[in-house]
Amino acid sequence: MTQAPVLSEASTFAGDWRISGRAGDCLIRLLAEDEPVAASSLAAPMYAIEQSTNCPALGDIRGWRPIPLGLELTNADGAAVVIFEGVDAQTYGSIDQAWTLRRG
Repeated sequence: MTQAPVLSEASTFAGDWRISGRAGDCLIRLLAEDEPVAASSLAAPMYAIEQSTNCPALGDIRGWRPIPLGLELTNADGAAVVIFEGVDAQTYGSIDQAWTLRRG
């Protein structure tokens, strides 16, 4: 029987990351602190994110959350903006293949 992927703890992803894509590079910091979603949202809780450089091509990123195969960056309503799946322990690729997320 195949097991479902395990959902990683937020602390696994917390730290500094670089997003690279055709639109350029961005530096972000994923925090293991709660980030509130918009009052009318039914989305799952999300964690805080800090952008050390502006990421205009990513839209209005306000948070993130772990998902079974990686993590997703979310907007203020908690909706996924970019979904990343693991490539290796330090690298994740967006499912649309437009972005790469690397630790450091």
